[in-house]
Amino acid sequence: MSPNDAHFLWHAFLRLLLAAGLGAAVGAEREWKRKSAGLRTIILITFASALFTILSEGLAGVRGGDPQRIAAQLITGIGFLGAGAIIQSRAAVTGLTTAATIFAMASIGMAAGGGMALLAVFSTALMLLVLIVLGWIEARTESKVRVTSFSVTTAHPGRCLLDLQQMAVQHKLSVRDFRIRKTEDRCTVDFDVEAPAGSEPMVLQRIEDIERGAR
Repeated sequence: MSPNDAHFLWHAFLRLLLAAGLGAAVGAEREWKRKSAGLRTIILITFASALFTILSEGLAGVRGGDPQRIAAQLITGIGFLGAGAIIQSRAAVTGLTTAATIFAMASIGMAAGGGMALLAVFSTALMLLVLIVLGWIEARTESKVRVTSFSVTTAHPGRCLLDLQQMAVQHKLSVRDFRIRKTEDRCTVDFDVEAPAGSEPMVLQRIEDIERGAR
């Protein structure tokens, strides 16, 4: 079938519209949560994956090549794109869910571009279930642990370290990676706190109390 054939083009247009619509559904959820890969990014990833899949099918039909070659390179390229969304800062690693979403949406785009509409729609629904429902459960149960960096400026670093260790024992937190920087007559203590998601306000209040007491 020629890529310029009306029947081929009509089906290609429908597949691209489906891919863009599914990308918009997931992208809207990402945009609502203010993630780095938002509405436009997810739509473009899904749309491009579908387009490359359609191109591989059309070009293989004309030139007699292997339609799987472009799809194989697409997987590698999306892997690099997803890796760019992962950020490591000291002990914290963020962006893993965004990277996984990018990779998954590329596969949904390939499914839509390959004409497997029901599979693409079902996969999108399953992704939204994971992102929304499981995200809500994590927020409610505070089962997700986050690592946050803090700094305390004090003239008594020894007392500050002791108070931080007591706070960790009292609230069952992990306080680690202490770094002390001397600035004139005072010291700045940098450290990381590993705590359940949602407990950041309590931890911040305790650290402010410790800083006031160690002045």
